[in-house]
Amino acid sequence: METFRDLSLIVALRKEIEEKYTFQDLVSRNPVMRDLFDVMPDIAASEATVQIQGESGTGKELFARAIHNLSPRKDGPLVVVNCGALPEHLLEA
Repeated sequence: METFRDLSLIVALRKEIEEKYTFQDLVSRNPVMRDLFDVMPDIAASEATVQIQGESGTGKELFARAIHNLSPRKDGPLVVVNCGALPEHLLEA
């Protein structure tokens, strides 16, 4: 019985996380960003690998999670890498 409760908790927490990162969370007055919002569902539907670049604090990870949660791979893992925190020699390898 305890295992089923644990499993239902995991399912509930996963759903809460998925609902937390959606395209509805993204807002901007910038016309370029609005254009990006329009193509994000197409990006999510593709099988392409996505690299997101931008200034610190611009919401790159929020974009990544929103794309992932709308994609066919949403039940799989999402690997977020902060390349700025990695030593340069490690990135070259």
